[in-house]
Amino acid sequence: MPGDLDSADLRIYEFNGLRLATDLSFDNLVPTPSPNASITLLARSLPFPDPGIILREFVEIQTGSVFFRLSEGAQGIQYWNSSVGLFWIEATGDRVWYNLADGADRGDIEHLVASHVISFALQLQGRVLLHASSVAIDGKAVAFSAPSGTGKSTIAAAFGRRGFEVLSDDIVPIYQLENEVFTNSYLQSIRLWDDSISALGEDPREHDLVLSNFEKRRFNAGSRWGSLVANAYRIHSIYLLRPAPAAEGTGFEVSFEDVRDTKRVIELMGCMYMRSTLRGSRAASAFRLLPLVTQAVRTRYARYPLSYDSADRLIDAVIADVSES
Repeated sequence: MPGDLDSADLRIYEFNGLRLATDLSFDNLVPTPSPNASITLLARSLPFPDPGIILREFVEIQTGSVFFRLSEGAQGIQYWNSSVGLFWIEATGDRVWYNLADGADRGDIEHLVASHVISFALQLQGRVLLHASSVAIDGKAVAFSAPSGTGKSTIAAAFGRRGFEVLSDDIVPIYQLENEVFTNSYLQSIRLWDDSISALGEDPREHDLVLSNFEKRRFNAGSRWGSLVANAYRIHSIYLLRPAPAAEGTGFEVSFEDVRDTKRVIELMGCMYMRSTLRGSRAASAFRLLPLVTQAVRTRYARYPLSYDSADRLIDAVIADVSES
């Protein structure tokens, strides 16, 4: 195909339970000598195909200019970021083409590829991804799912700070093995706001920004807190976080409640990564796996005060809840 390179010209990186072959060079991904890649990422100078329908679009409030657009058509998904460039993920999910914006920041390119672009490729390959963070407790994977800004990443970082294995932040891949549901490590960093970093006893200035124009910072899991693991874990529990504002949460303890059978599928569908954009084969893959998840994985609401002071109480309560079940 146009723009393809000989395999000898490509670099192979291993992360997210896959191998990526690309003509780009990345600083924070782990190179591997293995010649077998599940996704290929290559530059493309020829025009991209028709993008199809727009699934999501963000506009800069001050200027009214679009800076992000996600589209999907018969030939796959197109992911465009004004400061990084355009990525076309073929419908099979095994090949990605890119055309970078002039002056695109290397760190921004790596972040978008390793998180969003590869995640959409995996969905097109039939993989199911939760919008969640996850850690390992006594050999079992435990996931925490909630809308953005409710503490998923902070909870994962707090577990890691206490020596637990951090599996993923923000995106949790799930798959079936016999009659169980498993996950593996995904992104190799935890992304936190400065106030979360300070509350965990760290200096935000010691950690790089996730994106050059975004204020969250990157922690490389395994370098300072906890450890990053390569093996798969059976998912024991998914906690749906339901924090109360600090003022309302004063005086009450952490509590858990099983999600009723009638609501479990609906709640878990709401936990899917980029759920509002799921359509076609990507939505079908999620619906096929959900019945097994509802049967094999304990799903519970976790209610707790939304404050940094409550993090240790939540962690202790989760550890006890997992150990007792």
